[in-house]
Amino acid sequence: MKKLILTTLSIVIALFATGPAYAADSTSASASATLISAISISKTLDMNFGKVVPNASATKTVILATNSGRSGTATLGNGLGVAASFAVSGDPNATYTVTLPASAASIDTTPTSGAPMDVDTWVSNPADTAGAGLLDGSGAQTLLVGATLHVGAAQPTGSYTGSFNVSVAYN
Repeated sequence: MKKLILTTLSIVIALFATGPAYAADSTSASASATLISAISISKTLDMNFGKVVPNASATKTVILATNSGRSGTATLGNGLGVAASFAVSGDPNATYTVTLPASAASIDTTPTSGAPMDVDTWVSNPADTAGAGLLDGSGAQTLLVGATLHVGAAQPTGSYTGSFNVSVAYN
């Protein structure tokens, strides 16, 4: 009888130690990634406010639209303005955000006149809002940038230049 009890006890212990076969399960999943081209921007045309006649006694403005149209309070000379143009490229059909300068840029003559002019009130097409830029099926889009030029009273004549930064980032 002792042998029967030990055998039964061994069987019961073995059943509890292994547990039911349905208590555990496993499966697998795969991991994947898609690498895309980095977004890039390159200048194709510099911004040019065109010819402007300074006022002897008051600061005036020239507003350059993204379609290169000029307006404002300054007297405009012959010639046209040109909005800055940039080529944006990257992943086809991707959206991106444009970041324009947060403050005014200064332009001056070379050598400096000591009387620089400010450029501000930046605008772009596509607009500088999240997702406004959309690359086409080949991964390209043209970005146009305009701004406002502040021509000081009795501003010295000459050719003025300066620079500004524009950046793009995927959404």
